[in-house]
Amino acid sequence: MVFLLSLDQRKKQGFSMLELLIAMTIIFMLILAMAYLMTYSIYLKRINSLDLEALALAHSKIENLKSYDFNSAELSENEKTEIIVNDSSNEKYQRSWEIHEISDEMKSLEMECYPLNCPRKKTVIFIYLSKDLGF
Repeated sequence: MVFLLSLDQRKKQGFSMLELLIAMTIIFMLILAMAYLMTYSIYLKRINSLDLEALALAHSKIENLKSYDFNSAELSENEKTEIIVNDSSNEKYQRSWEIHEISDEMKSLEMECYPLNCPRKKTVIFIYLSKDLGF
């Protein structure tokens, strides 16, 4: 003889220990996955903000160099490096550039900027300066 429990009697009985254990395991795994995603997104945000700051520093120096006359001493063939400290984040960046004369009318400028604590993540910009075009 099979005893069938009515729906009301099942509700009064509650969950078994195995069902609770499985539910807690699933919830724990979901919490771990969310914690990993949160820490990884914070890491990516930091890396991207360093990249963005390096790009802004490189761009500002390029604009500064473009403001000089084509034959000025600042745009002579050379290689320079400087260390910059960001006031807001206290992060140190290295910014270096090389200027090469391609011809009497054209020069190439290679700008490289990166945070010192992450040297493998470099921002590099190449630009050509033309005497005829004025930039």
